[in-house]
Amino acid sequence: MKKLLCVVLSVMLILSYSISAVFADAAEYTVSPDIRLPFGKPVTEFAKGLGIEFNPVPSGSTIIYEAQVKMLNMNKPVNLVFIPGFSGDIVDNCEIRYTDTEVSFEEISDALTTLFGEPEHNVYESIETYIWNDTINGNSYTADRGQTGYTVTISPYRSGIEAYEVKNGTLIRFDETPSQDLIIEKKGDEYVPSIRLPEASGNLPVTDNAQASWDKIKPYLYPDELAKTNYFMLYSNGLSETSTAISMTEGLTDKYAGIDEIIETMKREGSEYSVSGLPLDGLTIQVDNADLLKENGGAYNESDLKKALGTARADCMNRADKPSDWALNDIISAIQTDILPYEQQTGYKDDISRLDFCTIAYQILKDNITSDGKSSFTDTESAEVEALADAGIINGKSDGVFAPNDKITREEAAVILARMADYLNISPGAGGTSKYADDSSISDWAKDSVYRAQALSVMNGLEGGSFAPKNNYTKEQAVVTLMRLNNI
Repeated sequence: MKKLLCVVLSVMLILSYSISAVFADAAEYTVSPDIRLPFGKPVTEFAKGLGIEFNPVPSGSTIIYEAQVKMLNMNKPVNLVFIPGFSGDIVDNCEIRYTDTEVSFEEISDALTTLFGEPEHNVYESIETYIWNDTINGNSYTADRGQTGYTVTISPYRSGIEAYEVKNGTLIRFDETPSQDLIIEKKGDEYVPSIRLPEASGNLPVTDNAQASWDKIKPYLYPDELAKTNYFMLYSNGLSETSTAISMTEGLTDKYAGIDEIIETMKREGSEYSVSGLPLDGLTIQVDNADLLKENGGAYNESDLKKALGTARADCMNRADKPSDWALNDIISAIQTDILPYEQQTGYKDDISRLDFCTIAYQILKDNITSDGKSSFTDTESAEVEALADAGIINGKSDGVFAPNDKITREEAAVILARMADYLNISPGAGGTSKYADDSSISDWAKDSVYRAQALSVMNGLEGGSFAPKNNYTKEQAVVTLMRLNNI
């Protein structure tokens, strides 16, 4: 503690010079007292989330970011400072400093006390320390007051969890965070397993934030998701980004998996009772209520809400149609960049149809492609298929027939990928290609495209050096290869 206080004093002395010229014409911003300040994120994310434009200011060998901000319900602005760490513009610290502000320590102290109550107060040598809101709900504020000035350090946002059981679409609140346990109890010579299920008491009221968050997300759940949603959790981590706004977890199909190993351990250790935590049954949805309900939140508007849900589905633990690990990052990237349409964000391991492949492929080309609007096929009215046909990227199976519901084969997918690369003027690198073991099975009309896709490092062969040209292509394979092309 002594060392920390010495560092604080040193920093305060070093930065006591006046840099008021930086703010001579700077804008003043106002933020609400319930502001969420996260850490470990880029300054740009702070700026977007808070609606503030920060000024980069030289400070020794580094750059700090400052803004004049009215906060804590005060009428005068304070100097809010974000301090990047060793990793560049990632924020490691946030402070209110006495430099370049007319706000006295007494005024800040009174404002914080009005909001959060009386602070903890400690004195060490010439430094007084005050701490407000040292809880798990919000940012806490630690003020160090010395002879030359003061610094108020704002800690990262923290939030407790509100837990709810969902029955017939209605929320019932738990008294505490629920758990589901596998219990094994020795009775005589037998080891008897049982499952202890959580049950909400309903003693606590459903909060406005919880009801509003549930009402907002509920219409966007698939019918099967809504039917198996048993638990709804509310929290906030202070971030404003789509990918962390919503998460999902599914329960285990076999809750007794591994029971034999547990019993053997109990026998070996002479134990008569064992408790093992399990994922909650059904679907558990956890949301950052601030991201859903605040205008600057990561899932406030419909587009971002759908992206957050798509990401949560793809990364849902124990979900039956969760994509393979090797495809997960590309699928999440495709969701976040609007390449994988909302309606396509399921069934990742299933074979993909010709129509669905073209629908996803179109998202990569839509800013560079036009269509005359005339239908080339008699069996589909898809605008995406028509646009790709007009661009010469796809053909039908025969005159006027596209066969939209047929599963696309690997060689058909390779042809579309190669033609897309040509349309985008993408050329292979200097490396050559390797002949596939089943080269003779590749159709003549597809062979050049198959090897062109290989040369582009977009679509490769299978284990054993074969290509399997007539095999069907899965949705996750399609997304991965399309994203590789998009990222060239």
